[in-house]
Amino acid sequence: FGLVPMEKYRTNAATENHLLRDSEVMVGQLAWSSLEGIEDISSEYWKLRKLSKAKEEHESKTAILTEQLENAQSARTEALEQVTDTTRGKVDEREKISETIERLHQERQNIQRNGRCIKRAHAGLKTKLEVLLEETDGEITPVVSETRESLTLKRIQFDKIKARRDSIDERVSELQNTLKDLNEAIEKENSLLREKAEGQFGTIGKTNKDLSVLNSKLGLIDNACEELFGEVGRFVIANAKDPDIKTAIKKHQCLLSLVSKIRNSFDRHRRLIGN
Repeated sequence: FGLVPMEKYRTNAATENHLLRDSEVMVGQLAWSSLEGIEDISSEYWKLRKLSKAKEEHESKTAILTEQLENAQSARTEALEQVTDTTRGKVDEREKISETIERLHQERQNIQRNGRCIKRAHAGLKTKLEVLLEETDGEITPVVSETRESLTLKRIQFDKIKARRDSIDERVSELQNTLKDLNEAIEKENSLLREKAEGQFGTIGKTNKDLSVLNSKLGLIDNACEELFGEVGRFVIANAKDPDIKTAIKKHQCLLSLVSKIRNSFDRHRRLIGN
């Protein structure tokens, strides 16, 4: 019969104690700037004033660095995108040239294959002519004349094929030189853009490091401020009826009234649990 309410009272007391600690910090945070003329809290006031100035300076630096970080990240992203955009035309041209070279190589292979066939046919006709001339003792017969004409035709065909092959070799050489120049130009542009992106990456790294240091300092300032807020809040709550303090914090009277109610409830629950 008595244990359940007792446990409830303990829970209520613990919750209200936590609320009181938070309330002290809140009251101190709201009231400290109005307490410059209160001698008993002068030390805490000036410490908080110094910390507030330092916090404003750090927050200003943080805002500047955050903007720099965003700009550097945007510039790096833009530079990386430019690696593709800037060289797209040259890359397309390189692909077309590579396709042309491949087509010319294929044509050259076909020409060489045809040339070998013509060369074999030419050799066969030449042997045939020699045999015919031997058999006719050098007499120019219709077959001999026809064979000579065929030999001449094969020679013409072979010369044309050779000329085309030489033309292809010359064209391929020109295209390969153009391809080499394109590759060098593409690599140069990509290198410049990559260097630009890497430069931004260095800026990002340094800015992140500086932000980390500032955030660490801000964390220490916040912890110090919270401790001082608590001290100021406890003083204000304890001396809320003092005329000077009452005047200084008159706009926070509603909050102090609420804190007083929580304090009364906490004291009542402490008495109920025997503390």
